[in-house]
Amino acid sequence: MLKKILNHSFWLLIGNSVGRLTMFMANIVVARVLPQEVFGQFTIIRSTISSIEGLLSGALASPIIKKISETANESTDRVNFVASTLFFTNISIAIILALMIYFLSPIIVESFFIAKSELIFGLKIGSFLIIATSLSNIMQSMLIGLEEFKKIAFAGIVASLISFPLVVALIIFFGFYGAIWGVVIYFISDFACKYYLLRKYLSFSFTHNITSMSQKGIKLLKSSSPLFLSVVIATISFWYARVIVVQETNSFEDIAIFDAAFQWLTIIMTITGATTSIVLPMLSKKSNAHDIKKIFIINFLVNLCISILIALFFIFFSKEIMSIYGPKYLQGYSTLVVLAITSVFFTLATLFNRYMVARNRNWVIFFTTLLSGITLFSYLMFSINMNAYTLAISVFLYYLTSTILYLIFYQRKDGTFAQYIK
Repeated sequence: MLKKILNHSFWLLIGNSVGRLTMFMANIVVARVLPQEVFGQFTIIRSTISSIEGLLSGALASPIIKKISETANESTDRVNFVASTLFFTNISIAIILALMIYFLSPIIVESFFIAKSELIFGLKIGSFLIIATSLSNIMQSMLIGLEEFKKIAFAGIVASLISFPLVVALIIFFGFYGAIWGVVIYFISDFACKYYLLRKYLSFSFTHNITSMSQKGIKLLKSSSPLFLSVVIATISFWYARVIVVQETNSFEDIAIFDAAFQWLTIIMTITGATTSIVLPMLSKKSNAHDIKKIFIINFLVNLCISILIALFFIFFSKEIMSIYGPKYLQGYSTLVVLAITSVFFTLATLFNRYMVARNRNWVIFFTTLLSGITLFSYLMFSINMNAYTLAISVFLYYLTSTILYLIFYQRKDGTFAQYIK
């Protein structure tokens, strides 16, 4: 079992790491080419679009993986019907969200981003990014559900090789707007590669019964409602926490520092995310409670060790890491230290989240997210100095609270860890 987990994790790690590395390097180029204030504007656009798209992927990604995994061994027609329903439900919502952002961008900038008019067109470009990201993520979820982790790795490598030179060129020649278009191009490339590989296993078609597809899609959305509410709370919490910092400081410089440090947190997220993602299809195919818990606990211990080791590395080299972005970012080393510690609790909370989805305990996720969001805003409300470090502490408290609450729910329902390790 451990060998299977590590093998699948290795290939998913490669696929995710290549894509993350592409975006990571692109962000360093943006930070070096653009002034710190403009880099902060770029990151706030990215985080806004990621938050909106996250409402969709956060609510539906895990159910998609679960549904594809559960139906993978059924008839071809049945699998294609489920895949088509999931695909068209996902992309329809993505288009609606993209249109809302496109037409409401002036109001969003005026209300939340200290009326920086140049951000309006940036958000309009970002509406295309919502669709591109959604397409890429749904292909990824389906490949994970099919446990085709080598295909994900191959697609990630090809997409990065194709898109990265274009991304850099757009940043250099077109600055702020070019950087956003570059991200769009990357996710379109990633989608195209994954779709090409997925065609060998699934096909998407409107020829299926539209009524049945609509009913199935509505049923999926209803069953995912606790997850959707959870994602809404988490998304608003992290996004509005950034907005508070922008409004209190009347600039984007602290956001630039925070997101530069946060990029390194995503590295740990990528590495541990490989093992947390493969656990859901494994759990979905098991019916024996003891086997399910044993798989979960093995993943728990593996991810805990990995996240602690990487976090220690980032803590030790925090000053050297932040200096990569330039002298103005060096002051953010303490922010990176806090986020490195946060990554351990993020990893554990994510793994608990996958387990709760597999056990159909979606309301546990909702209540955990709600209380964690309250903790985050309570800290910000009573903070005297609003800056990148304060924002990092609030994120740390969010994931610390989540981990503690998940652990309490787990212990009350499933008992101690030790009884399943033999």
